Amino acid sequence: MFWLDCVWYFLITASSGGSDSYFVMLYVFPILVSSLRGGFDAGAVVTLTATAMFVAAAHVADSTPELPPLLFRSSALMALGYLMARLGENRRQLRRRLDLLHSLTQVANPHFGVDRAITAMLEKTRQFFGAVRCVSVVRIDGHTFVRTVAADSPLSVPPESIDDHLAELLLPEPDDTLLLYRHGWRFRLEPSWQEAELRRCRWLRQPDDSFERTAELLDACSVIGAPVKLRNGFGRVYVVRSDANLSRADAVFLSHVVAQAVPIVENMALVDRIASNAASDERKKFALNLHDTAVQPYIGLTLGLAALRKKAGSDNPLAADLERLAKMADGVIAELRAFAGSVRGAPAGSEPVCISALLRQAEQIERCYGVSVSVDVQGRMAFGDRISAEVVQIVREGLSNICRHTTARRGNVKMRCDDSVLHIEIDNDNGGRKAEPFTPRSICERAAALGGRAYVKQGAVDSTAICVEIPI
Repeated sequence: MFWLDCVWYFLITASSGGSDSYFVMLYVFPILVSSLRGGFDAGAVVTLTATAMFVAAAHVADSTPELPPLLFRSSALMALGYLMARLGENRRQLRRRLDLLHSLTQVANPHFGVDRAITAMLEKTRQFFGAVRCVSVVRIDGHTFVRTVAADSPLSVPPESIDDHLAELLLPEPDDTLLLYRHGWRFRLEPSWQEAELRRCRWLRQPDDSFERTAELLDACSVIGAPVKLRNGFGRVYVVRSDANLSRADAVFLSHVVAQAVPIVENMALVDRIASNAASDERKKFALNLHDTAVQPYIGLTLGLAALRKKAGSDNPLAADLERLAKMADGVIAELRAFAGSVRGAPAGSEPVCISALLRQAEQIERCYGVSVSVDVQGRMAFGDRISAEVVQIVREGLSNICRHTTARRGNVKMRCDDSVLHIEIDNDNGGRKAEPFTPRSICERAAALGGRAYVKQGAVDSTAICVEIPI
């Protein structure tokens, strides 16, 4: 619409005096609209176009327009357009910054673990600055860990330990200053860089080349670094670009991002630790109750069977059956003890454990029910222990429904993880028979508790598929 307005204003100025027309100020409105919508680039394009159209309108109205008013009004239009374009760009940049700070609180989901949350925060920061990579370096209790997130990084990037020499390069002193490197220029912002004192701070050009070595180590044409202050350590977050577009304002905003993210991560780590300790205590209590209520009666049963077998004698016709029952009871005791031991230990949340649990479940179903189950996993399943347990339980319930409520002899479990959603699909082969419509209530409730949804769809050859979508 603002391009159409420019055409109308061209006709109005051309028919009302050209360079002497007071309607030249109407061009301010399309410049303002384009600047607020598209930022500096869109505002600059409309400003140049509007100025050219005003000059053309002046020549249409008068083949030899007066030069002083033409130059004055076109210059004023250019100056106002530049100011409005900068205003629109600042407004657009402020909106993007607020969106980034708000999104940092959205990715901090304790279900997915601390590593997943930190990786998501670094990835969002990298995307905001258009950087090649985002690097966090943290020193805790004398040990230094580095975490690098690039465009092709997995959903969860674990920290890697580095030696002291590399740590000195990545953590230059003093450790409470902002850093900026760009084309051989090395800047530091004095420690009092809080927002209230920002106007009184001075950027100092450093004569030493310590930060230049850090930039070379990060393979950066320009890099900014902000300090990270932890309860039990310190560190830095670096944003690395392959061009020289990072500025001092970017370094200051990075400090705001770090100040927003650090308390969230520390609180989430505290909650995760409390929940893990509580779950560990509950597992130990459950293991003890399992031993007392299930294992001990079976031990008493085996003792009774042993006494009965001894009393019956070797020539009794029931001796073989008693021996078989005693072996079955011993096998159940061994399984219960193994299960109690696995419950007592804390479950891990890594990808191989989650997938191996699904494979064990598929093998058990095939052994007990004769249903062949295939497991197809695409993408990296890097979740915390609680979300992994929920995923395994959802798949277990879906496979249990296949065994109890259908006559299918084959089942398929497909898991796919993209940038924002985990997709789980559990289907079965009905042998050409169409299944009655149903709603898996328990699976739907579990998916809803995780912020997702579950639904049933008809697949190929009248197969029924339970689809679960969990946002990550």
